[in-house]
Amino acid sequence: QCRDSADMVGHYPENCYPNAGETLLHKEPRDWQVGNRLITGTEYTFEGYEHGHPVRHVVYNFLFAPGQGIVRDIKGVNKAAEDYQWRHFGAAQFQFVMDDSLSREARDGIFATLMGNDIGVLDALNDLKRK
Repeated sequence: QCRDSADMVGHYPENCYPNAGETLLHKEPRDWQVGNRLITGTEYTFEGYEHGHPVRHVVYNFLFAPGQGIVRDIKGVNKAAEDYQWRHFGAAQFQFVMDDSLSREARDGIFATLMGNDIGVLDALNDLKRK
């Protein structure tokens, strides 16, 4: 979470993980159905090294920008930052980092279970969109 939505850029996976020495292997827009809520986001696969051995992990990522609601990527946050009346409400990012060895179905199930407990919070946040 950042108080100024423009500050999220440095924490965005495409900037953060490579700056930490990891390589982006795959990027794909994803939509996840959790209960009656559709969450739009992006799935990333990164490769890094631990103790000299390659390690791959998958990141399920989506963001929340006041005035925009749930957004797929940093473009939605940047759009919110263009409006000085909404910029200082900040932005939030949700990252779910899982081992690459899990199947997509297993990762999706874990994501749905974890998000299912907090879907009411997302609904409340999403209702803060510009009218």
